[in-house]
Amino acid sequence: MAATFLSNLSLDPLDPHFQTIIRPAPPKPPIITENDGLSAPAATALNAMLANQAASVGLGRAVDISLNRADGAEAANDLVARDRQLAASRMFASQWAQVLEDGTSYRAEAASQLITLGVGNVSISLTDARRLRSEILESGWTDPIPDMLTRYGIRGRRRKEVLAQMTARLYDTPALTVELADMLAPSALVAAEVEVIGALREFADRS
Repeated sequence: MAATFLSNLSLDPLDPHFQTIIRPAPPKPPIITENDGLSAPAATALNAMLANQAASVGLGRAVDISLNRADGAEAANDLVARDRQLAASRMFASQWAQVLEDGTSYRAEAASQLITLGVGNVSISLTDARRLRSEILESGWTDPIPDMLTRYGIRGRRRKEVLAQMTARLYDTPALTVELADMLAPSALVAAEVEVIGALREFADRS
């Protein structure tokens, strides 16, 4: 998600609403409750992880919109409004960096609670992978995947592109076994987040 918003920053559309400072509006993730053997600590940990991810989305949007409004203000030669938007974007960037940093511990706790329940890894046989691929190619992606993308602000053409990319990757789907902790916090994701956090804090510290 962070990478998606950072890539959006380079598009720099002008936003004419530069007199207003945006308020972060995180999406509302689904609420997980105790059922089907899920413990209260596991539900709490999963809800905290999802809330952290939602906060990340909301702050990412706020940074994006604030920078676009700063561009709009500069184009209108309103330098006071531009500076207010830039200050807001730096504040949101600082908050976003902290949320991303906190996300590592939230994911680790969620994985720990699920492992305690015996959910140690996720296995997909080659037969199951091929069956899943056939079903998706025939009928398309069904909820909760499209609904989850919508909840996190990926809509319209962008959602179609993401689903198309996911479908294309199905052709290479192998049999696999993934440790739950690695699935929630793969090393590539953690490394990318460290870079994003550093970039956000560097931007937030600019005067």
